[in-house]
Amino acid sequence: MAGIDNITKEILQDARAKADGILSEARQKADEIRDASEKEAAAIQEQAGARAAAETEKTRSRTDSAAQMRAREEKLLARQEIIDGVLQKAYDRLDGQDVKDYFAMIEKLLAACVTPGTGVIWFGARDLKRLPADFATRAAAIGREKGAELTISPAAENIDNGFILKYGGIEENCTLAALFAQKKDALRDQVNRILW
Repeated sequence: MAGIDNITKEILQDARAKADGILSEARQKADEIRDASEKEAAAIQEQAGARAAAETEKTRSRTDSAAQMRAREEKLLARQEIIDGVLQKAYDRLDGQDVKDYFAMIEKLLAACVTPGTGVIWFGARDLKRLPADFATRAAAIGREKGAELTISPAAENIDNGFILKYGGIEENCTLAALFAQKKDALRDQVNRILW
């Protein structure tokens, strides 16, 4: 898992740099909006005299509030894009690991997902082709530790990565996509805390 930690640190560093750039752009846009509204307010003030001065102040305040609100919204959207990008990079890195590291991760995932009973592990076509020769033996051993009898289906399931664990009519979706979707909010919160 040290590799995943290093990958995560690298992704987070890239995201911090991108976040700083996006936040700088958002601040610049807010300053431009504020400058434009101050120019508009000054023109109104010159034309309307004393009565307009009070209205101008109200307009400036509303415009500043609106500009600040727009800047906050842009920052929030930018942060969300960065977080989604970080999560996508993490997903891609996990999916793109070399065969040894990938199947070591799959074994850990299997150990976390297996329950007692007779089950069949279904892989996608890509993973079936690159399945290590001794994986079935290791999977069976993991199953025995948890009181399960596990076999690997020779047929491919329509999935990109990870596996589906079937116990009779019950299926446990252990694909990376399902795991990321299941933990999406928690992962977003964690990345948000790390970046900001």
